[in-house]
Amino acid sequence: MTFRYDIQALRGFAVLIILFYHAGIGPFTAGYLGVDVFFVISGFLITSLIIKDLRKEAFSFKAFYFRRAKRLLPAALTVLFLTTVASLFFLTPGQYRDYKNQLVGALSFTANFALYDQTDYFASDAKTQPLLHTWSLSIEEQFYLVLPLLLFFTPQRRWGKMVPALFLASLLWCLWCVRLNPDQAFFFLPSRAWELLVGSLLAIYPLKKDLGILQRPLFYISLLVLAVMPVLPVSMAHPGWGALLVCFATAFIIQHYSFYPMQQSMPRVVKGMAVVGDYSYALYLVHWPLFAFATNAVLTGEVPLLWRAALLGASLLGAYLLHHLVEKPVHKAEFPVRKKLVGTLLAASVLVAGMGVGIQTMYKKSAGHNMLLKPNVGLGRACDHKDNFKGDPKDRYKVLPQCQTSDHPDILIWGDSYAMSWIPGLAETSERGIVQATRRACSPLTTASYAHPPKYTKQWAQRCIGFNRDVLDALDQYPSVEIIVLSSAFERVSSWEYLGQRWEDGRFVDAVMGVDTAVRAMRETVQEIRARGKKVVVISPPPKNKLNVGRCLEKLKLQKVIFGNENSCRLSRAKMEAQYKDVYSFLRRLPAEADVEVIEMADHLCTDGACAAQINDTILYIDDGHITVEGSVEIARAIDLLGLVKAKAR
Repeated sequence: MTFRYDIQALRGFAVLIILFYHAGIGPFTAGYLGVDVFFVISGFLITSLIIKDLRKEAFSFKAFYFRRAKRLLPAALTVLFLTTVASLFFLTPGQYRDYKNQLVGALSFTANFALYDQTDYFASDAKTQPLLHTWSLSIEEQFYLVLPLLLFFTPQRRWGKMVPALFLASLLWCLWCVRLNPDQAFFFLPSRAWELLVGSLLAIYPLKKDLGILQRPLFYISLLVLAVMPVLPVSMAHPGWGALLVCFATAFIIQHYSFYPMQQSMPRVVKGMAVVGDYSYALYLVHWPLFAFATNAVLTGEVPLLWRAALLGASLLGAYLLHHLVEKPVHKAEFPVRKKLVGTLLAASVLVAGMGVGIQTMYKKSAGHNMLLKPNVGLGRACDHKDNFKGDPKDRYKVLPQCQTSDHPDILIWGDSYAMSWIPGLAETSERGIVQATRRACSPLTTASYAHPPKYTKQWAQRCIGFNRDVLDALDQYPSVEIIVLSSAFERVSSWEYLGQRWEDGRFVDAVMGVDTAVRAMRETVQEIRARGKKVVVISPPPKNKLNVGRCLEKLKLQKVIFGNENSCRLSRAKMEAQYKDVYSFLRRLPAEADVEVIEMADHLCTDGACAAQINDTILYIDDGHITVEGSVEIARAIDLLGLVKAKAR
């Protein structure tokens, strides 16, 4: 294919908005849309190459996949090797478990599946995952595996029907899936294929002539969409309508320049973008591990602005070296014996994978407290409900057997992942048993929930309320349960910065979150629980102030790289109160305004302005707020949490 400056400039634009988004520099609040631009370009170029060879009856699967491997793998393997070496200095053994799975996924083109099981792209913990960015590369590689087969085994006269049908099916699946399972919609090929297929449609259905008087206005509208969308605070799920606009704008710009090719006398800014486009693949590979390792090293997780600017510079330098020393030489080189290159690439892949597995094995054999920092989901992963509250298939309101510790429990713990934190301790000390009713990120309020797109959409907020109302209805199925424990971070529901949903008069209405809204919702929740003959008590979140205490203690012991002044791993109560003032304002209004007592954990875990990070050499924190399984048990025994629950419940 003839070299096209427009496509190179689009690549440069896409990688720059991604870089600035990840660096948190500039107004690029939706800079992740750069990946959608890349998808369209990839779909267009790959489809164009395949159909050109198929129409000439010159297509070869062997040659196609060899060219893809030669183009993509050398640079990727280099970065994976260097990242794996660096991980020894930055990642804890607990983090390395996830890293090893991501590494194997990146090498086998399934990183999107590994990341789907581990994290949410937009979550704060995702910033510490050095191979987070490989999800998009895996989707493209999966597309490269499937598309040639589809085009080869489908008669050419049917392409015009097959590709639009696949595009429409993928788009409809995406729009449906993004409402019900945003993580699946984000990470999986079936819900992202439509973006690549926009480019495929462009290759199969090229316009024979321009659109007359509409050509120029549509072109400028497309440029405006690409300029504006990445800086807008997108208030919808992703991928959604925002991605659709960006994909079609990208496609129209490519189509426009098919009629009016760019010349070398193009504007300097476009020429600069095209130059950056030459390094776009290397930049994408190099930049994210640098930012992830910096976030790992800074205990607060907040990398200073000056550092982020320096990391951008380091990304440019690293990309330059990678492009000129690895990517370009291999791509341009002729290999008369293809088996030699393929064998070398396979050997390199095995070597990198072996490094990852070997390091994980080394960590497993080493003794220490680090393996205690495993996720705390209470009684089990099945109890972290993804949809509505349901259990036994014979009775939707009968909880799964593994989510209760006896047949006649007297306590039900209801809330989000912070509620899960207290379950091991209460289960260990309870005499009659407990029930777990939890859903990650969903505060236990039956009439209100926040929304925080792109993941936590309006529909997600409605499902959160629906889950809580299911739990409320299920209480009648548990006559032995006397006390309901409500617990959550309560951070977003009590902040006026978030919009959300309220349940009023049997329907959902838009609402603004904040302390007043949260207090009202808690009052209504408590009243509905008491109407079913149950007592209620609230457990506050544990003390936290954005310091990753668990990682801090683990890194100090293992002598990993740490930056900043907080390597004492001390939790300041004053800083906590300042950073989470809305949460504590909400909690302190509950006794008087919602008629419910609060067990404020800071009162029991903090003395002289500092809060405990360990009890009896047991680390209490997994991260910056969630409690370890062992820590939950230690806290429950140290402060008699069960006794407090029984004494304060009413």
